[in-house]
Amino acid sequence: MDKTSAPSLLPIPRPIGEAVSEVFPWVRHLSEADQAESAAELTDALSDAAELRIDVAAQEVIAGWRATARIKADKDPYAQALAPTEGDFGPVEAITCDRAAQTASPSRHPSRVSI
Repeated sequence: MDKTSAPSLLPIPRPIGEAVSEVFPWVRHLSEADQAESAAELTDALSDAAELRIDVAAQEVIAGWRATARIKADKDPYAQALAPTEGDFGPVEAITCDRAAQTASPSRHPSRVSI
């Protein structure tokens, strides 16, 4: 989700919300607020795709919200992830773009989004 441009703040018309849930059944795992936000972001991204021929944004919106729905669908790990943590979990290795590109498999390449 791109935070540089806010999605439309107008309420999403019901037919759009229904269409989104029919095309993307996984949205049922999102809260009503998340469903509205995802529909607004998708509407904006599809508008950009149609008017500006920038379709990668729509792919990124779909992939981002699908990942959010996947996380929220599994209630126990989701609740555990939201729980407060304590202590230091140790060092974390930073992966640079060059190294990520070398280790990425073709289906996980950063420039490709599968929906």
